Amino acid sequence: MGKSKKLIVMAILLILTFCSGYQMETRAEEHIDRPYTGMDEEGNIYAVESESGLVDETVTTYAEEAQVVNFNTKGSAAVTEYTEAYTGNAGYTNGGYGADAAYLGTENGKVKFMLSGVVGYVNQNQVQIVKKSSAKSISHYKVSDGWIVHALTYNMNQTNYAGQIRVGKAPSYLVQGNTYYSYDGHYFYTDYSIMLEDYKAENRNRAVNEQNPYFNYFQYLPFRSMTSYNSDSLDASVEVMLSSMYGGGSSKLCATGNSMIQNQNTYGVNGLLMLSIAANESAWGTSSIAQNKNNLFGLNAVDSSPGTSADTYADVNTCIKNFAQGYMSKGYLHPSDWRYFGGFLGNKASGVNVKYASDPYWGEKAAAIAWNLDEKMGNQDQFEYTIGIKDVLSTNHNNYPIYMESNS
Repeated sequence: MGKSKKLIVMAILLILTFCSGYQMETRAEEHIDRPYTGMDEEGNIYAVESESGLVDETVTTYAEEAQVVNFNTKGSAAVTEYTEAYTGNAGYTNGGYGADAAYLGTENGKVKFMLSGVVGYVNQNQVQIVKKSSAKSISHYKVSDGWIVHALTYNMNQTNYAGQIRVGKAPSYLVQGNTYYSYDGHYFYTDYSIMLEDYKAENRNRAVNEQNPYFNYFQYLPFRSMTSYNSDSLDASVEVMLSSMYGGGSSKLCATGNSMIQNQNTYGVNGLLMLSIAANESAWGTSSIAQNKNNLFGLNAVDSSPGTSADTYADVNTCIKNFAQGYMSKGYLHPSDWRYFGGFLGNKASGVNVKYASDPYWGEKAAAIAWNLDEKMGNQDQFEYTIGIKDVLSTNHNNYPIYMESNS
């Protein structure tokens, strides 16, 4: 990876042995009723109308044509519970942030699907199975100016895409002008039906990159790393982003660089990744919760009262410290914590995204902001670490031992 100076060994797409089957809680920091937001390639965050996305034609019998699972069937009450197929763990997603999922079959009244890396079972009455041809939009990937862009459909009845996420640098096997499909973000297909066949067979034999899975660098960079930027650089990058998106204006993210770096150095949580999460959660520091409660991360903004239940902080520095120390270092990044599924942003299969947000692409969006900020600061953080990845197919949550010492 070019200029890499350090080595972090990380097991991706797996759950630690002592976490398997752990069922204490289903949800953690999810933000069910916060305003729905989309994101474009430049990291702009904007409000999106939330409405039911039921597709007119429902598939009631098996057919040769490719079929899609529609999770956006309930409008603003779009959170849907599911059970992971290989671990039995409880999970949840929000159809308002990602409508479509791969349809893998129906068993005993349960629909089997893949979405954001996770394979699960969901009650049939909670989703809709539709023909791919009946959907006006299907999530897909494309290449634009050397970047992978993930076009996300929030509503399959609409032709527009509420998300255009600049995922990361495009590898050579992805070609501009082609449309690619993937529900794990690692293996890409030009044919939707063939992708479904491989998923059902639990292989990726016909992916365009069968031997070379893609891992988005910032999405899988461990939080237990350090940004190479100082506080002044972080502050300057935020100012540039705010100026380009909002023409400046009031933001609670301004001048937070020093706090991000101090808490990184104290609690071992990457400052750039913290800043990226804050930008995503607070709409670049402009949300009402950020403005009125100094809450940059939507902490405790849960269920039906995000504005009421969200924690209030005396200042944003107190919020950042609480996030770094309490929520991350002692929580999501601590292997004995029930929310630990890997110490990186991740997706619904592994990482902080498993429990932090009902948005199945929360980790991808935060990573996209990290890419944008890094670009504004001179591309010093990207690929700074070499990440060792245990490549386990997304469909297979086998447990692997993690040793405390090299000679264990």
